[in-house]
Amino acid sequence: MKYVLLAFIVLFAACNGANPVTPTLLAKQPACQTFSTAAVSFANRTASNTTYDIFWDDSRVATVAPSQTSAPITAVAGVAHSLSFRITNTTSAACTPSNPVPALCAAQTYTCSF
Repeated sequence: MKYVLLAFIVLFAACNGANPVTPTLLAKQPACQTFSTAAVSFANRTASNTTYDIFWDDSRVATVAPSQTSAPITAVAGVAHSLSFRITNTTSAACTPSNPVPALCAAQTYTCSF
C-alpha cells in the first residue's frame, strides 16, 4: 500500500498535478520531398512512325511507340541527367541529347518528335 501511494505521488509530481500533454505529431512529408525525387516519363511524338529507345543516365529505361508515353520512373530531383531518344535498336539519335534537371516532386514528361 505504501508503494502504491508513493507511485501516485511521483506520478502527480512529475505531471505537476495536471493532465499530461499529448505530443503533437510532425506533419509527414511526401516521399518525394524526403528522398528529393521527381517522376519522369517520356513521350514519342514522331510523325514518321518510328519507335524510340529512351536512355536516361546512359541506361535504357523505356521503349516508346509512336504517340505513346512511357510509364513514369523515379529520378533524383535538382540535378542534371543525360537523356537521349534513339531510334529503336540503333545508335542513331532521334532528337538532340539533353541534360534535363527534374524539379522536386514534379511529374514531368520529356518528348521527342523526329
